[in-house]
Amino acid sequence: MSAPPITLRRPEPTDVEPLADVHLRCWQETYTGQLPDAFLGDTAWESRRRTWQAIVDNHGQDMFPWVAEADDHIIGFSMTAHPQEKDDVRDFQLFMLYVLKEFHGTGAGQELLDASLDDQPSQLWMAKDNPRARRFYEKNGFEADGAERIDSASNGLKTIRMVR
Repeated sequence: MSAPPITLRRPEPTDVEPLADVHLRCWQETYTGQLPDAFLGDTAWESRRRTWQAIVDNHGQDMFPWVAEADDHIIGFSMTAHPQEKDDVRDFQLFMLYVLKEFHGTGAGQELLDASLDDQPSQLWMAKDNPRARRFYEKNGFEADGAERIDSASNGLKTIRMVR
């Protein structure tokens, strides 16, 4: 059985809660065992909802989100913006790209990345202990530049910067 067709679009106000659901589920699928339960449990959903409300309210101004759908259900998302750190090495950054595990390998992640960044020079921070994501980004021309940090927003996740 083949995967349903993937479509990309910009998020709408009615997407905030479904995006919070998918965001939390992606974090559970990706970071269980790496992050405390407080970042993966039901209480984290409200934080994701607030995040998506801010993104949807701002999109096109400072933040540039995409939604991936299959069979009229959100299955992934991405968001780019200009980085805000003093040690940034690129003018554009991929802040988020997640696809539900059941849609890994369908091309949804590649479509989101292409729509988000095209081939422009950019940077991203990713979990150091995520070999699947690292292979994906390396396939797309990103290389770790040696920068590492502890992500304070997620309570201690070790991250690396990748650039192209």
